[in-house]
Amino acid sequence: MGKFYPKVRLIGVRLPKEELPFISYLERATTLMENALLDSDVFISYDVFRYDSDSNYLSYLWFPYELEDTEVLISANLLLVMNGFCDYVPETNVKGKLYEYMEQAKHYAKSNRIGIWSEDENPEPSLESRINNSEKKTSNRTLSITVTGDFDTPYSGYVEIRKMFANGSIKQDIRGAVPHVHIIELDDSWNKACFNLTVRVYTKSKGKDMTVTARINNKLLASSSTGPYSPDWVLLFILSAQYSLY
Repeated sequence: MGKFYPKVRLIGVRLPKEELPFISYLERATTLMENALLDSDVFISYDVFRYDSDSNYLSYLWFPYELEDTEVLISANLLLVMNGFCDYVPETNVKGKLYEYMEQAKHYAKSNRIGIWSEDENPEPSLESRINNSEKKTSNRTLSITVTGDFDTPYSGYVEIRKMFANGSIKQDIRGAVPHVHIIELDDSWNKACFNLTVRVYTKSKGKDMTVTARINNKLLASSSTGPYSPDWVLLFILSAQYSLY
């Protein structure tokens, strides 16, 4: 299996839909980011969730800026929202590190009708699109493995699901840092098929709390945590399970 290089998704940033009259703001946002990040060392920081369900980094992106002979770090997330190139939508109900600043940036752009807020058409996303990728329900026909516990604890392991009375199995290596959600798509052949499921996850640091939960279509299959007899690993084993994928 090759190396895994996740993409970066800016925390709270929601670009407007790719249609008139918002296309020009998408282009300006792209130009602003290219100019700001050109030949610059950038830094990322995290908040409540480190990854979304697509395994993208959920990050604040920072770049250096010269201000009165002093180099300071500017948040690209704040810059995009304050200039009205995008909307701000909190990732979770938990107020993160820059929540107040992001809300103030949105209020400034919206009250002064800057960028997308200067248009008559409402650029705010629908309620469905506001649901955070890290919290939203998985689509039909998915097996999800959620790893929670001590924040930022690195781990690795594997997931294997195998049909009992027919040919067919999926084995996938998993790795990341807590919290993380791994999604495995299942095709129609898994509908009502009897299967065995094995999930084994190891922490890279002993003494860390970690819980591993398996779900199919958001229906709980099993959950287990590190304990006195397994201080640095979690094993889930399910024998002869059967679920409808619809």
